[in-house]
Amino acid sequence: MYTITISSKGQTWIQYLKELLQYRDLFITFAIRDFKVKYAQTFLGFFWAIFQQIVAISVFAIIRYTAFDSENDTIPVVLYISAGIASWTYFDFVVNNSANAIINSGSMIKKIYFPRLILPLSKALVGLIDYLIGLIILAFMFVMYEIYPSENIIFLPIFIFSTIMAALGLGIWVSALTIRFRDFQHIIPFILKIGMFITPVYFSTQEVLNRAPEKWKSLTEIVFYLNPMAGNIEAIKWSLFNEQALDSEVSISIGVSAILFITGLIYFKKSEKQMADLV
Repeated sequence: MYTITISSKGQTWIQYLKELLQYRDLFITFAIRDFKVKYAQTFLGFFWAIFQQIVAISVFAIIRYTAFDSENDTIPVVLYISAGIASWTYFDFVVNNSANAIINSGSMIKKIYFPRLILPLSKALVGLIDYLIGLIILAFMFVMYEIYPSENIIFLPIFIFSTIMAALGLGIWVSALTIRFRDFQHIIPFILKIGMFITPVYFSTQEVLNRAPEKWKSLTEIVFYLNPMAGNIEAIKWSLFNEQALDSEVSISIGVSAILFITGLIYFKKSEKQMADLV
């Protein structure tokens, strides 16, 4: 048993995190509910997660063969794309579902108290299941092509964590902003669709820079890596394939991921008091 004290003073971050831990059972319950709803009354059920990623890999492989010169590729195209698809699919799912996380639970928020941050966090946990499936598909591709990951694979957990941080950070921001500005419900899916094609899912950053004018290359690289997923996916590919040296500018994407996460938490905590009145 624990006691909840209602005070006019704001919670400290330690109190806030302790409260989140106290509601961990509710957090898990929300995650299980979201997972069941996602595949409820579907013929393929859980296998939709596998089917969707295989179709995405196939489509991007066709785009890759069409738009880029793949003759000199040292890594099989399907394997190369699989490394990007797994991370992007997770990012897309978390941000998209977080946008409506608070609004869809409006009636519950008005009736009972619980840390609202649990809602977008539960989406991130459900998304991890699809992410794991994507990584399993990737592992299968390595076996199928009889290729071993590079020695840099020891850094893979760091970049996966950075990807989760980017998805959660933007997801938390969007979930809080959507309450005040409902336009985000329409803007976010549109941005994510465009974002997939300007993120190195099926191409490398170097291929983009090679097409940029020489005098704009440095600026193009910096702007490109302001997309948090650009650097994270590029770093994941480096840790798996080590096809080329990792750009130092990747740190920009990792920094943006951290900033999104920290500022998202701060803004969400400040907005939490008004959520019941706005939903």
